[in-house]
Amino acid sequence: MRKFNLEVTDGLFCGLAMSFWVLIEFFLGFHTTSFEIGLYRGYFSILLPIIFIFVALKEKQSQPNGILSINEGINVGFRTVLLSSIIFTVFLYFYNNHINPDWIERMAEWQRKNLSLVVQAMMRLEDLWNSTAFETLPLLREL
Repeated sequence: MRKFNLEVTDGLFCGLAMSFWVLIEFFLGFHTTSFEIGLYRGYFSILLPIIFIFVALKEKQSQPNGILSINEGINVGFRTVLLSSIIFTVFLYFYNNHINPDWIERMAEWQRKNLSLVVQAMMRLEDLWNSTAFETLPLLREL
């Protein structure tokens, strides 16, 4: 039998796992130099809470009663997410103020640079569209 409530243990492990994942990203340089990889790693960080909620629900269902009502399922999921989000919020406060305080500014600068590249590409496409290359296609020019 578990010593603590399953929502507490799963919420604790979920909060710690998400915090550990952010530290791994930091040490691998995803928050300092390799922002482009960070675009794809976010999908994994979304899966962590879903996995822990699923585990908590399966554990609750496997208890001797074996029946999990909708209200019980919502309560288990809510308590798991509440505790993990409190732990993760405290960690993010510590991370943003002490471990890597300027990562948000660097990420914003990287986003601005990429946005300017997109705007330049769109302007080139507009120039191409307005050039004589499409004059042979009058139906497309009317669009």
